[in-house]
Amino acid sequence: MATPSVALPSGYCWRVGVEGDRERLCRCFRAAFAEAFPQQQSWQHLDKTAARYFHPQMAPFWWIDPVECQGGESSVACVWACRGESQVSGLPVAYLLSLWVHPQYRRRGLGTASIAAVREWALASGCSALELQVFSQNLEAQAFYRRLGFCVRGLWLQDSLGKQP
Repeated sequence: MATPSVALPSGYCWRVGVEGDRERLCRCFRAAFAEAFPQQQSWQHLDKTAARYFHPQMAPFWWIDPVECQGGESSVACVWACRGESQVSGLPVAYLLSLWVHPQYRRRGLGTASIAAVREWALASGCSALELQVFSQNLEAQAFYRRLGFCVRGLWLQDSLGKQP
C-alpha cells in the first residue's frame, strides 16, 4: 500500500500500516469507540471486528506521526478504510472503518488530511463513494464530516429488544 500523496500539516508525516501493527490498530479502534461511549467498560469485542477486516492490502490504514518521532508508538492519528459494495447501487464504495486523532492533536488538519487520503485511495481503487457511520451523540464528528461534504443518506436504527442499549 502506498503512502498517501496528501500533504499533512508541517511537522507530521504519513506511515503506512503493516501486518505487525494489528494490535496498535485495535487499540486506536477501541479508543475511538470509548470516546463515544465512556460508560462502556470493555471493548475487547471490537477485536473480532478488527480481525474480520484486518488486511493491509484490502483494508489499508495509515498512521500520522510527528516528524521527530517516526515509527514506534508515537502516532497521533490513525485512519482505516476498506472496499465494499453499495447496498443501493451495487457499485464499489469505500467505507471508513475508523478515524481517530488523539484529542490533544485535533483541530490541526490531521482529520481533514486523513479523509483526503482515504478519498485518494478510494478513487484509485475504483470506488464510487466514501461511506461512514457516525454515532448520533457524536455531534462534533457529524459537524466535521458535514464540513467535508458528507451528507446523511440514512439512519441507523436499533431496537434494544427490551434491554438497555
